[in-house]
Amino acid sequence: MFTRCTSCGRVSQLFYIFLSICLLLIGNTVRAEKPLVVASIRPLALVINDLAGDLVSTEILVENSASPHDFSMTISQAMRLSDADLLVWVGADFETFLANGFKAKKAVAMLKTSAVSNHHHDKHEQRDFHAWLSYQNIMVFSEELALQLKALLPDKKSLIDDRLQVFKQELSSRNSALNVLLEPYREIPFAVHHDGYSAFVEAYKLNQLITLTKVPQERISAKRLNQIGNSIEPVSCLLTEKADLREAKRYADLFEKPLVGIDLLASDLSISSYSSYLASIAQSFVECLSTEK
Repeated sequence: MFTRCTSCGRVSQLFYIFLSICLLLIGNTVRAEKPLVVASIRPLALVINDLAGDLVSTEILVENSASPHDFSMTISQAMRLSDADLLVWVGADFETFLANGFKAKKAVAMLKTSAVSNHHHDKHEQRDFHAWLSYQNIMVFSEELALQLKALLPDKKSLIDDRLQVFKQELSSRNSALNVLLEPYREIPFAVHHDGYSAFVEAYKLNQLITLTKVPQERISAKRLNQIGNSIEPVSCLLTEKADLREAKRYADLFEKPLVGIDLLASDLSISSYSSYLASIAQSFVECLSTEK
């Protein structure tokens, strides 16, 4: 005669809970084996993804509508940064919030590896540090980044090398296509809300006629507005970062010019590669310059 075990159900339940916890811990251990790479902005994260894909875990500091110009890290972000195996950033001149006191096991700054041109309209103008908009800069930077990724993943060197070659080939093809796309618009003048596009403008020989401000937060004096008003007539439109559309609209309305936003930080998640990001920047210029066509 068999008797019913009243505690068996409880034991079975505890066993399944224990098994679930073990599986969760195993999963976390597997995920923890991936190197953590922190990118300061999403365009750089796109390059990381192009070269390493899911071989690394990539996180972004400045996301959504935030701006690197006035960004400050939270305590949790600073702690996460201290866990990072690699920090990929533009450089201290651009991301001042990372210039002092940040801690990461290793870092690679784009401005230290790329030949960034000094674009000056006059001797007082600051340099444009938006170096990731340049096809040439990214080509150079991708090689240095690949070296850093291979140091993190020595058993994946050949795979990263293969991805680097594919990346450079795709980017070269994209650059050729953009030269063809933008060639008809090279003589058409345009204005920018602030001088953040020089790397792209110079690469494709575009005609940036007027710069309203050096940085987005700068207030424009009445005297300067009058000077702009006297010379803005030929421009096709006013370009601005999407995060600054509200501020820039005041000036677009004042000067009666179309306003076009550029997704400078690749906030549109449908942008899944650096090549597609560069294409999206080009399309914003075409939208602006087509107003004259």
